[in-house]
Amino acid sequence: EKDLPEDLDRFKMLSRLLLQDIGEIVLGDVEFPNQYDKNQDGALQKKGTEGPLATKDAMVADKELKDRVVAMSLCSLLPHDLQSSLFEEHGSREAKCAKALDSPDPLVASGTVMTQERATQIASFVKATADLKQVERTVRVGPDAASRKESTAEHSWHVAVLFLVVEKDLPEDLDRFRMLKMLLLHDIGEIGVGDTPLYVQLKKNEDGSLQTHGTEGALVEDDAVVADKKLKERAVATRVFSQLPHDLRSSLFDLWQDFEAKASREAQYAKALDKLHPLFQNAVSLGTDYIDFNATYDIERKLLRKNVEHLNATMLTTLGTMLLDEARQKQWIK
Repeated sequence: EKDLPEDLDRFKMLSRLLLQDIGEIVLGDVEFPNQYDKNQDGALQKKGTEGPLATKDAMVADKELKDRVVAMSLCSLLPHDLQSSLFEEHGSREAKCAKALDSPDPLVASGTVMTQERATQIASFVKATADLKQVERTVRVGPDAASRKESTAEHSWHVAVLFLVVEKDLPEDLDRFRMLKMLLLHDIGEIGVGDTPLYVQLKKNEDGSLQTHGTEGALVEDDAVVADKKLKERAVATRVFSQLPHDLRSSLFDLWQDFEAKASREAQYAKALDKLHPLFQNAVSLGTDYIDFNATYDIERKLLRKNVEHLNATMLTTLGTMLLDEARQKQWIK
């Protein structure tokens, strides 16, 4: 984004990128080569000798229409103010630039020029982060035991989408763009190391029950497990971010470190969203994670109090309480 025009609204553009494939829910993706006309030898056709690729206009129009119907259906579930802010302005420069980044040749499409060295470093980082798609979390993506497990990349995307629909209910002085970047990058350290489930990070008694302390029975972290997790993830993050050009390495690694330390208010709210997201995924998977870890309403309420409620973010607390009440009503937790 530092190589794009300065006057672009970065937050708006990143929001478009996060939401651009929402329309593929239910209908699925249409593979890129299938959207273009081909010559008799199977090569993609161009408009003229140096022109753009020739699209199958009818197919592309049909895809765009169907995608828009699905997107508008999902949009209708949102409060009115979010409907207009998240699903309009398709013709803006930010939307066009986001579309260019999704194209087969983004550097050409966006009209930007960068040195070969910078392009190579950026490409190395992007390829390295693709490994997050292979990191499994414990929660499943569907409602039965046969469903595959959610990847860390999917979690990062989904918690960023969660932020987009609650950010208007968070304090006005928070830097939204900083938070959004932070949420997308926060689990980079899990590449090659894996996800450490929250329940594994809690200290247990000899009988397997979770340890508590204080009059309110606060849960106790297992310092050795947490320290080992942080050490391994920091080593990975240092290696992955080091592949970037210096200016990006510094700014993006700082975001990752801020999130880890919860140093800024943005990091504290981002961390709360990260802890809130599994409640949504458990609702989607009909409580598979709750059941696997023998979760109870009391334990989950303590976790919500520790991770979310201390910020006095009313919307986040309301969402967490609603999801836990639903889980208890449906007997996913006791």
